[in-house]
Amino acid sequence: MCAFRAEVGAHDLHGLRDHSRRIARSTTTPAQYRDTLAQFRTRPNPPGRLLNWVCRDQAAALDLTTDRLELTSASAQHSRPPADSGPRALAAALDAHVTALTQGGLTDIELFVAMADHLPLFKQLMDRADPDELSALCAAYPGLYRFAKVLEQIAAGIAAGDIKVPGGAPPTAV
Repeated sequence: MCAFRAEVGAHDLHGLRDHSRRIARSTTTPAQYRDTLAQFRTRPNPPGRLLNWVCRDQAAALDLTTDRLELTSASAQHSRPPADSGPRALAAALDAHVTALTQGGLTDIELFVAMADHLPLFKQLMDRADPDELSALCAAYPGLYRFAKVLEQIAAGIAAGDIKVPGGAPPTAV
């Protein structure tokens, strides 16, 4: 058991050790786990912000045969559509990721940071969809719409000079 930057004390670790056999025999289904997690999210105990596990649903991330100090970001571990995917597949992948992230109540800036690894995927979507198709996809996928609005607000802030771009002049209007 590894507790990275967590406030886990000896008491907590002893509890995990003492109950490890019971935990290993658990028959909780993924649906039961999601339901319990959803209930916990509404009233965390102890109170605070619930953080997502870095390696959630990715057993391969626990492989210690690779560099143990190199963590893979959660967003990089989510399955991505093939590079030659059409706009709908790209939109669905972005929407699914935004929806999963925003269940924890992220602010727009937190969403922007969490989605940084997905900006190339959003660029692919913009390159492959015409404006009408992009509007239709945003109407069909609320998570995609929210992410597009966040990017639009950031672009407007940069263009207006309200958001400073490090290392250069602000981009010209497109």
